[in-house]
Amino acid sequence: MKKLFTLLCLLIIVLSCSKKVRKDLTDGEYIIEHYINDSVKHGKSIIYYNDGRKQRIIKYKKNTIVGQMKLYHPNGKIASKTKFRKGVVKDKFYNFHSNGKPYNTYIYKENKLVMVENCYDGKGNKLDCGTLKNGTGFINQYNAYGNLIAIDYMKVGKYIKTDSIQKNKF
Repeated sequence: MKKLFTLLCLLIIVLSCSKKVRKDLTDGEYIIEHYINDSVKHGKSIIYYNDGRKQRIIKYKKNTIVGQMKLYHPNGKIASKTKFRKGVVKDKFYNFHSNGKPYNTYIYKENKLVMVENCYDGKGNKLDCGTLKNGTGFINQYNAYGNLIAIDYMKVGKYIKTDSIQKNKF
Protein backbone atom coordinates (compact mmCIF):
# COMPACT_ATOMS: atom_id res chain seq x y z
CA MET A 1 0.00 0.00 0.00
CA LYS A 2 2.89 2.32 0.82
CA LYS A 3 4.45 1.68 -2.63
CA LEU A 4 1.16 2.47 -4.36
CA PHE A 5 0.83 5.73 -2.40
CA THR A 6 4.42 6.73 -3.26
CA LEU A 7 3.86 5.92 -6.94
CA LEU A 8 0.62 7.92 -6.99
CA CYS A 9 2.37 10.91 -5.40
CA LEU A 10 5.18 10.78 -7.97
CA LEU A 11 2.66 10.58 -10.83
CA ILE A 12 0.80 13.63 -9.52
CA ILE A 13 4.05 15.59 -9.23
CA VAL A 14 5.14 14.68 -12.78
CA LEU A 15 1.75 15.49 -14.28
CA SER A 16 1.49 18.78 -12.42
CA CYS A 17 4.91 19.83 -13.73
CA SER A 18 3.98 19.28 -17.37
CA LYS A 19 1.81 21.69 -19.28
CA LYS A 20 -0.35 21.51 -22.39
CA VAL A 21 0.17 24.37 -24.86
CA ARG A 22 -1.87 25.38 -27.90
CA LYS A 23 -0.09 27.36 -30.62
CA ASP A 24 -1.91 28.83 -33.60
CA LEU A 25 -0.27 28.20 -36.97
CA THR A 26 -1.09 29.56 -40.44
CA ASP A 27 -4.50 29.37 -42.14
CA GLY A 28 -6.39 28.26 -39.04
CA GLU A 29 -4.14 25.29 -38.31
CA TYR A 30 -2.97 24.80 -34.75
CA ILE A 31 -0.77 22.55 -32.65
CA ILE A 32 -1.20 21.16 -29.14
CA GLU A 33 2.00 20.11 -27.41
CA HIS A 34 3.01 18.94 -23.96
CA TYR A 35 6.05 20.36 -22.19
CA ILE A 36 7.96 19.52 -19.01
CA ASN A 37 9.07 23.15 -18.92
CA ASP A 38 9.09 26.01 -21.46
CA SER A 39 11.49 24.30 -23.85
CA VAL A 40 11.32 20.52 -23.32
CA LYS A 41 8.62 18.66 -25.30
CA HIS A 42 7.38 15.58 -23.50
CA GLY A 43 4.25 13.73 -24.58
CA LYS A 44 2.10 13.97 -27.68
CA SER A 45 2.39 16.80 -30.17
CA ILE A 46 -0.66 17.02 -32.43
CA ILE A 47 -1.10 19.40 -35.36
CA TYR A 48 -4.66 19.93 -36.57
CA TYR A 49 -5.99 21.11 -39.93
CA ASN A 50 -8.19 24.20 -39.77
CA ASP A 51 -11.31 21.98 -39.77
CA GLY A 52 -10.13 20.22 -36.59
CA ARG A 53 -8.95 16.98 -38.20
CA LYS A 54 -5.55 15.64 -37.17
CA GLN A 55 -2.65 16.43 -39.49
CA ARG A 56 0.27 14.96 -37.54
CA ILE A 57 0.86 13.08 -34.29
CA ILE A 58 4.34 12.79 -32.83
CA LYS A 59 5.37 11.59 -29.36
CA TYR A 60 8.31 13.17 -27.56
CA LYS A 61 10.33 12.09 -24.58
CA LYS A 62 12.45 15.00 -23.35
CA ASN A 63 12.59 16.63 -26.84
CA THR A 64 13.37 13.33 -28.60
CA ILE A 65 10.86 11.73 -30.98
CA VAL A 66 9.86 8.27 -29.75
CA GLY A 67 7.26 5.70 -30.73
CA GLN A 68 4.95 5.89 -33.71
CA MET A 69 4.56 9.04 -35.82
CA LYS A 70 1.51 9.46 -38.06
CA LEU A 71 0.78 12.03 -40.75
CA TYR A 72 -2.73 12.42 -42.17
CA HIS A 73 -4.22 13.58 -45.47
CA PRO A 74 -6.86 16.36 -45.21
CA ASN A 75 -9.57 13.69 -45.69
CA GLY A 76 -8.47 11.98 -42.45
CA LYS A 77 -6.76 8.95 -44.01
CA ILE A 78 -3.18 8.15 -43.01
CA ALA A 79 -0.57 9.73 -45.32
CA SER A 80 2.55 8.31 -43.62
CA LYS A 81 3.54 6.36 -40.55
CA THR A 82 6.77 5.18 -39.00
CA LYS A 83 8.32 4.31 -35.66
CA PHE A 84 11.12 6.17 -33.93
CA ARG A 85 13.53 4.90 -31.33
CA LYS A 86 15.53 7.58 -29.51
CA GLY A 87 14.88 10.14 -32.26
CA VAL A 88 15.86 7.83 -35.13
CA VAL A 89 13.59 6.20 -37.72
CA LYS A 90 13.47 2.56 -36.64
CA ASP A 91 13.55 0.97 -40.12
CA LYS A 92 10.59 1.63 -42.44
CA PHE A 93 8.57 4.73 -43.31
CA TYR A 94 5.23 3.83 -44.93
CA ASN A 95 3.49 6.27 -47.31
CA PHE A 96 -0.12 6.10 -48.51
CA HIS A 97 -2.26 7.74 -51.19
CA SER A 98 -5.19 9.91 -50.08
CA ASN A 99 -7.56 7.00 -50.84
CA GLY A 100 -5.73 4.95 -48.16
CA LYS A 101 -3.94 2.59 -50.56
CA PRO A 102 -0.16 2.02 -50.16
CA TYR A 103 2.11 4.37 -52.14
CA ASN A 104 5.66 3.34 -51.19
CA THR A 105 7.91 2.32 -48.33
CA TYR A 106 11.13 4.10 -47.45
CA ILE A 107 13.82 1.90 -45.88
CA TYR A 108 16.12 3.57 -43.35
CA LYS A 109 19.40 2.38 -41.89
CA GLU A 110 21.14 4.37 -39.16
CA ASN A 111 18.62 7.19 -39.76
CA LYS A 112 19.52 7.51 -43.45
CA LEU A 113 17.21 6.73 -46.36
CA VAL A 114 18.87 3.83 -48.17
CA MET A 115 16.15 2.29 -50.38
CA VAL A 116 12.56 2.59 -51.59
CA GLU A 117 10.39 -0.45 -52.14
CA ASN A 118 6.87 -1.27 -53.22
CA CYS A 119 5.81 1.77 -55.26
CA TYR A 120 2.15 1.81 -56.36
CA ASP A 121 -0.37 4.16 -57.92
CA GLY A 122 -3.72 4.83 -56.26
CA LYS A 123 -5.25 1.72 -57.83
CA GLY A 124 -2.51 -0.63 -56.64
CA ASN A 125 -0.59 -0.91 -59.93
CA LYS A 126 3.18 -1.38 -59.39
CA LEU A 127 5.44 1.53 -60.41
CA ASP A 128 9.20 2.00 -60.87
CA CYS A 129 10.58 3.29 -57.54
CA GLY A 130 13.82 4.60 -59.05
CA THR A 131 17.46 3.63 -58.59
CA LEU A 132 18.09 4.39 -54.90
CA LYS A 133 20.41 1.74 -53.44
CA ASN A 134 22.50 2.11 -50.29
CA GLY A 135 21.34 5.72 -50.04
CA THR A 136 22.53 6.90 -53.46
CA GLY A 137 20.42 7.32 -56.60
CA PHE A 138 17.01 8.78 -57.36
CA ILE A 139 13.43 8.24 -56.20
CA ASN A 140 10.55 8.55 -58.64
CA GLN A 141 7.56 10.42 -57.17
CA TYR A 142 4.10 9.81 -58.61
CA ASN A 143 0.58 11.12 -58.18
CA ALA A 144 -2.30 8.74 -57.40
CA TYR A 145 -2.90 8.25 -61.16
CA GLY A 146 0.62 6.87 -61.67
CA ASN A 147 1.94 9.95 -63.48
CA LEU A 148 5.58 10.78 -62.72
CA ILE A 149 5.53 14.24 -61.07
CA ALA A 150 9.05 14.58 -59.59
CA ILE A 151 12.41 12.92 -59.16
CA ASP A 152 14.25 13.22 -55.83
CA TYR A 153 18.03 12.80 -55.87
CA MET A 154 19.87 11.31 -52.89
CA LYS A 155 23.52 10.78 -52.03
CA VAL A 156 24.69 8.62 -49.12
CA GLY A 157 21.22 8.75 -47.57
CA LYS A 158 20.83 12.52 -47.74
CA TYR A 159 18.48 14.54 -49.93
CA ILE A 160 20.24 16.52 -52.70
CA LYS A 161 17.50 18.06 -54.88
CA THR A 162 14.14 17.52 -56.60
CA ASP A 163 13.39 17.89 -60.31
CA SER A 164 9.71 18.58 -60.98
CA ILE A 165 8.25 17.00 -64.10
CA GLN A 166 6.30 19.47 -66.23
CA LYS A 167 3.72 18.14 -68.66
CA ASN A 168 3.59 19.87 -72.05
CA LYS A 169 0.57 22.15 -72.26
CA PHE A 170 -0.01 21.79 -76.02
